[in-house]
Formats: sequence, structure tokens, C-alpha cells
Amino acid sequence: MAQRLAAEGYTVLLPNVFYRVGRPPLIDFPVKTGEERIMKRIGELSGSLTPEAVERDASAYVDFLSRHKSVADGPMGLVGYCFSGRFVKLNH
Repeated sequence: MAQRLAAEGYTVLLPNVFYRVGRPPLIDFPVKTGEERIMKRIGELSGSLTPEAVERDASAYVDFLSRHKSVADGPMGLVGYCFSGRFVKLNH
């Protein structure tokens, strides 16, 4: 998704939203939907995405990008994908 957006001319920041849990790879075993250990790991990962943590991170991302010379002035948005798909922050 990041490559598709960048190819359309957008500036893309692809952070590890699970940095509180660990460094990639965050799942280091074969993923089998519904398997107990994958469900446990998904719980560990998603538990770090509290509304407060996501808000702090989103603000930091916007601040970082707004100061970067290669990013144009104007409206900016952050859109989640997969686990973070429910989070969006707009800065007008």
C-alpha cells in the first residue's frame, strides 16, 4: 500500500506502530488463522494500540512530516492499514 501511494506522488511514512512490543519480525512463525498462538500474538500486538498511544504517535508523525523539507505545505492525513486501519488523523 505504501508503494502504491508513493507511486501516486504522496509522501508516505510507514512506521512500526508496534514498536512498544518489539522490532520486526513481530510474528516469527507460520501464520495459521485461528491458531491459538497467532491469536495470542495478535492480542499482544493490538493491546499496544490504545487510543492515547495512537494519538501521541499520530501527532509525532504529523510534526515530523510537517518539518521535513521534501513534504509540501498543506493539508495532511494519516491513514492506518490492517491493525491500525481504524485510526486516522487529519491536520488542516
